[in-house]
Amino acid sequence: SLSHATKQLLKKEGHVIPIGATIFAEVIQADPISSFVHVSQQSLLVQSDKMSSSSSTEGHSDLTLMRSEEATECKGNGKAIPLHAKKLDYSSLSNVFPVFDFHWSSPVEDTSSTEKNDKKDNPMKEHKPIKVKMTKSGRVDGILFWWKLYLDSENEISLSPYEDSYNWQDHWTQAFYPICRVEGDKQVKGELQGQVKEGEELIVDAYHDHLQVWFDIRRKQNEDLIGKAKKNEMEIEIERPICSCGVHVLFNYNRILMMCDKQRNAKFSSAISSAISSLISSSSSSLTDGAERKKVNCLDVSDGSFLSLLTSYIGGDHVNVKSLDLFPFSDVLYEQIIVFNRMNDRLGTLSKSVLDIEESDFMDEEEQNDDKL
Repeated sequence: SLSHATKQLLKKEGHVIPIGATIFAEVIQADPISSFVHVSQQSLLVQSDKMSSSSSTEGHSDLTLMRSEEATECKGNGKAIPLHAKKLDYSSLSNVFPVFDFHWSSPVEDTSSTEKNDKKDNPMKEHKPIKVKMTKSGRVDGILFWWKLYLDSENEISLSPYEDSYNWQDHWTQAFYPICRVEGDKQVKGELQGQVKEGEELIVDAYHDHLQVWFDIRRKQNEDLIGKAKKNEMEIEIERPICSCGVHVLFNYNRILMMCDKQRNAKFSSAISSAISSLISSSSSSLTDGAERKKVNCLDVSDGSFLSLLTSYIGGDHVNVKSLDLFPFSDVLYEQIIVFNRMNDRLGTLSKSVLDIEESDFMDEEEQNDDKL
């Protein structure tokens, strides 16, 4: 580590290159990736009618990846997403502001001691509250940030997307940190959080440890915490956020964007609806008078797939859906999402290989008992 190298290996006449860096940031609205940020508030549906009305979906006219009401409080997984800002369609909601300054010619200090951070040149953990005024009204989706690297007293490298000196490259890019929830906002059903007005002042809480940088944003009414932070940085708990909705843990950035892509979902919904209608029509034509029409059995063979959710929602009482899920965490999360969307009467998971599936897997307890008799 840099701390070990400067303390144990660097000689007195030696020099550290680069000598330092500054992280810059701005608050942005980014529609293309808002579904990743607000995943628990996203509908998987496009205007599509269910094939039938089902009592099990009463009160749930929508379909989401939520496993509980508490999922709306999720702050993500604490990881930034590397990207090229020039390829991102976004709106700046604030001016660019400096976040952290690092001086690597001074040793990186270990904050495991009881010393206060303000006595250290380079604390390994740090919290910095910053007042940021909004220059535009919009929805806070996250923080776009980058660094300026000081090689020595005369030469520097900037990754600012607003400077002509920035060249396209894959190893050094800007980064986007999703803000899933603005502290102080109340969840309103059907509305995305984080709406701000031009001239409004927010508090951006910036954090870093020896590995990562992350952010939080709160309304100005919680400003009293700033005084506490300045008084004693060690009183502020510096721990990276942990995903509470489960989705950010199970799926990566690209997968979540795909699952919340409404245009893509519309095509899936159309294909599923057409397939179910065809199967129902075919089975109905072969029924004898007085015979009871059986449900259409559907099997989703993809781990962690949401297509079984769409199939169950669209098919209603006409379908009996099973989703293969061989990974324990995925299986538990998916079951919770199924229950929250009130589909557990016709949608379930199977933790077995596709080669081991039997007809009885699609039967309920009553049908299995009748089959044994």
